[in-house]
Amino acid sequence: MKTKIRTSARVAILAMPETSASAVNGMYDMFMSAGRDWSLIVEGAPGIVPFAPRVGSRHGASFVAADNVRLTPDPTLDACATADVVCVRELTVPPGEGLEGRFTGEIDCLRPCYEDHGRAMLVNVESLPHPY
Repeated sequence: MKTKIRTSARVAILAMPETSASAVNGMYDMFMSAGRDWSLIVEGAPGIVPFAPRVGSRHGASFVAADNVRLTPDPTLDACATADVVCVRELTVPPGEGLEGRFTGEIDCLRPCYEDHGRAMLVNVESLPHPY
């Protein structure tokens, strides 16, 4: 099934070894199914997707994510800097582990998106652990 994409909103999903593959891929799937799936169910043909999601990372190379699943991003962080929406998922970092200097490349890339308020929307999407 060929999906029709109307690239009205470029969405970058930032992936790092500290993110989980399910968080990154789930968000990608959510943006790709918006507009497509409902039309498929109701009209029998996929609808037009109003988003063009891409998964970006610091180096653009394949890596093993926090849950030991391999992720292969589309572009490097440069594509994140030109997106309309940038999604930053939660990170899996052990308590007490230092973060100093750990995400400087990602921060440097995202800073202009934050400082130039009209250029991109930064979205921090995280899930909180359930207190069992």
